[in-house]
Amino acid sequence: MKILFLSPYAPYPPYGGGAMRIYQLIRGLAARHEVTCLTFAPDDEAERALAPLQAICRVLTVRGPLARGLLRRAWTTLASPLPDMALRNASRAYVSALADVFARECFDIVQAESIEMAGYLQVAATCDCARPVQRRVRPAAPCIPDGSAAATSLARGMLLFRSMAEARAVRAAGDARL
Repeated sequence: MKILFLSPYAPYPPYGGGAMRIYQLIRGLAARHEVTCLTFAPDDEAERALAPLQAICRVLTVRGPLARGLLRRAWTTLASPLPDMALRNASRAYVSALADVFARECFDIVQAESIEMAGYLQVAATCDCARPVQRRVRPAAPCIPDGSAAATSLARGMLLFRSMAEARAVRAAGDARL
């Protein structure tokens, strides 16, 4: 199977609980599957540190995430229906990189690691294909938050879709109401 991991931070070197979890999941799955990891890297040094991970899976990086100051965090907490954690790694560059990946290939599973990445599942599920005949996300490709109660709650609240087929149906129903 082809598996895409959406990582909120570089999973290598595996320092800290989150990085260890992501690294071990990738390492275990890469033994039998084709794994791609789309992750943030704050700078060139962090990107170079991912070299050992590249021996296990394909690694794609996006610069960032940009730091959000206290004032911006307070404003978005008040103005957005989403929790602060859902906005922590919000990045147009990441959305663009994700869309580029889906423009080139299909994945059987898209795994969002950590609550901060759950919003990208919606992008993955609704990503339109460049050629409609060839779907980039298979109709039954599950988009999976990391399983924590918070991610599950966020997924429910953000209407994350399990497949492009469901996303298109919801989009069509929404357009019909207009």
